[in-house]
Amino acid sequence: MKNTLQNLILTLLLTATASASSILIVNDGTFTGVDIVSNVSAKATAIGLTPTSSVGIPAGSLNGYSELWDASDNPLTASDISRYMTYLTSGGTLYLMGENFVFSDRDNSLVSLINAAGGGSFAITNNHFLEPTGHQTIFAPFDGPNPLSLVQFDSPGGITDPGTGAYIAKQVGGLGSAALFSPGKLANAPSGTLIVVLDSDFLWSNGASDAQTFTENLLAYGVPPQVGVAGTPEPGSIVLLFTGLVAVLTTKRANLVF
Repeated sequence: MKNTLQNLILTLLLTATASASSILIVNDGTFTGVDIVSNVSAKATAIGLTPTSSVGIPAGSLNGYSELWDASDNPLTASDISRYMTYLTSGGTLYLMGENFVFSDRDNSLVSLINAAGGGSFAITNNHFLEPTGHQTIFAPFDGPNPLSLVQFDSPGGITDPGTGAYIAKQVGGLGSAALFSPGKLANAPSGTLIVVLDSDFLWSNGASDAQTFTENLLAYGVPPQVGVAGTPEPGSIVLLFTGLVAVLTTKRANLVF
């Protein structure tokens, strides 16, 4: 019985530890999508995350992923939005990439998800002449752990109002292209974290050094203590919990035998 209990606890421990470091990268299966998967996967692996990729959202629960990146150019369907809402309400960390006015259907679907999540008055522009150009200032915490003050996106979309979120990349006196909804900012998914970037080209492997650093800092944001579903103990805490459980149950068994 003792060995059976220990094996069960070990299985639960390994499962919890694995899910706390896994990342899913959703893409559209195009040449650029494959390149994005390769680049983000390499950077994720370098910081101890285990990457998995899928063309479109895979079947089954998404709650086992500590980070979920959707870098597709395709608009989200009503089903996609529903599944992402389930992930967010469970405390997941969701990264959504949009684009410029050419992909307005994609961007508008992201707005629909943010509205469903209770992100306030979040709004974007579909006017090409109002979209940001040049460098954008990077705000904390995405100015680290790798030092970064500015990033230049290639023809990004523009966020005119971050709603209950906050800009994480913005032109001085202009619009921004990236926003963060940290836990507590989404009224209908208060445990979730949502990061929106209206550009996906910065994820390419041949991107400029500032774009590569921004990608690395985005990935690092989801690493402990943020990593995993909100409210889920970190792997170290789980080890202590199960070790203590084994000790208590073993002691009780010994006392019963005595």
